[in-house]
Amino acid sequence: MEPVDNLNDKIKGLQKKIQEIQNKCKHIDTDIGYVPGKSYMRICRKCKKELGWPSPTELKEYLK
Repeated sequence: MEPVDNLNDKIKGLQKKIQEIQNKCKHIDTDIGYVPGKSYMRICRKCKKELGWPSPTELKEYLK
């Protein structure tokens, strides 16, 4: 069993890799999805980065 510190270090390393991937992504293909604790957000389909809140019109179309 690995010590908790080692696991936390691995988590931090993976989060850094995710951030690097998201920063390089062009966010061309987006969708709207529910993010627990935040409501509906516009999200990149490729890298899963939260890009902001959808407009009322976008949200209405999504909820149809």
